[in-house]
Amino acid sequence: GDKENGAKLFISRGCRACHTIGEPPPSEWTSTRDLAGIGIKARADWLIDFIKTPRNYNPDTAMPRMQLTDADVRDLVAFLMSHRENADLVANVPRATPGVMTNSAQQLITSLDCPRCHRVNGVRLLERGTGWRAPPRACAACHEESAPMQPVAAASIDVTGALTEGRRLVAYYNCRGCHRIDGQGGIIADYIERKSFAPPTLEGEGARVQTSWLVDYLQQPRSLRPWLGIHMPDFGLTPAEAQMLATYFAVLASVQAADEPPKSASSELATLGERRFVRHKCIQCHVAVTGAAIPAGIDPEDLSIDLRLTKVRLRPSWIRKFLAHPKTVVGTATRMPAVFYDSDGDPKVDAPEQDIAAITEYLIQMTEAHGVPATPPNADATAIDWSTQPY
Repeated sequence: GDKENGAKLFISRGCRACHTIGEPPPSEWTSTRDLAGIGIKARADWLIDFIKTPRNYNPDTAMPRMQLTDADVRDLVAFLMSHRENADLVANVPRATPGVMTNSAQQLITSLDCPRCHRVNGVRLLERGTGWRAPPRACAACHEESAPMQPVAAASIDVTGALTEGRRLVAYYNCRGCHRIDGQGGIIADYIERKSFAPPTLEGEGARVQTSWLVDYLQQPRSLRPWLGIHMPDFGLTPAEAQMLATYFAVLASVQAADEPPKSASSELATLGERRFVRHKCIQCHVAVTGAAIPAGIDPEDLSIDLRLTKVRLRPSWIRKFLAHPKTVVGTATRMPAVFYDSDGDPKVDAPEQDIAAITEYLIQMTEAHGVPATPPNADATAIDWSTQPY
């Protein structure tokens, strides 16, 4: 493999969100695993197999199955095998009698921080404070619970339980390595040159997406922005884990952990929405890209998610709020322009609420079909150039 390219992939494919190499963890909220010295700890062929199918080695590992080609894996392994920190230290330690813990071995094990992840002679050497409970599946030595929160949620939801279990899963799978959640995280963005290429914030995710879509997506991730280098990996979540995470995000966003049904469909309103959709040139950014190849003449920073997913993915109430005040809803980093209201909340068009309702109706009536143009709600609309029609 090409270790120089592997060094680039270590950042661009998101490995840096969970792993350091000889440097301190960037945040107390992230559970990083230091890969310093990995070249003297593991064989290259083992690393190749582990990166491709980590759960074949350990069904309980938090390491996800990445979307990598065989060439990418070889390059990453070449980069990892070049890190042989502490080789001299290990080489100078004499062999000990099996089953006997010598002082030199004890010192070495402690200096290399082995007990942070492993039991030594059946005993965890690093003790936790009283009341600490490990996340599910494995020891997760580096995870801690965050400060308690009590957001408003539906009475049928066990708020405390949802927060506790959701936080454990977020910590165990190190979701904050890539995403900002509950006010913390998203450290991978610090290492990406073009910040718009970083994984999105998950603040308010429960109010943004339909619960059933999120449960399905967490179990079977697929790229929403295929032109990016970093993609959501497959953590092999169980249905129960996916449901718990979806409930957790719903509680954080103070919404019910259930799908939000759309209002009664109106083909007339959807037709008006299509007219507004075209006039405001929404399709310039929301191009239906089905592969990593970017259409000629388009800056990838100007691309956004395929809106044919709206019907199954987004909550109608969130669409309306976002269209009205995009930067208020998702933050100032969004490239979505404020079309209907200015920063002071004053209308920029004659009937902003009608236009927002119309576009929302049009979006939720789109047909989700990857690689196939969306079917307009009005069959006759395909013969009309709306950009030439009266507003």
